[in-house]
Amino acid sequence: MKAGKGLKRLKFTAERIRRLRETLGKLGLDAYLCFQPANIRYLTGSQAARELAYCLLVPPKGKPLVFISEMGWKQAAGEIGEPIGLKPVRL
Repeated sequence: MKAGKGLKRLKFTAERIRRLRETLGKLGLDAYLCFQPANIRYLTGSQAARELAYCLLVPPKGKPLVFISEMGWKQAAGEIGEPIGLKPVRL
């Protein structure tokens, strides 16, 4: 992946998370918990997260967290940037 493409993805991801948090505040919600693969892909910008994540948790502040299979976390780590954390999970 080219560096410019990765930076562009991070910019879109950060903006999407910011807008989601703004909506959480307006609705008075404590967090957003997502199990829908398409929404996880949209918010993270990662195809690996879309395919291998169990869920995405977006708190009102702090780092959003993707709970992902141990098998897929390294691939997702290469696609997901700083705004989002990864938590490998063994089931």
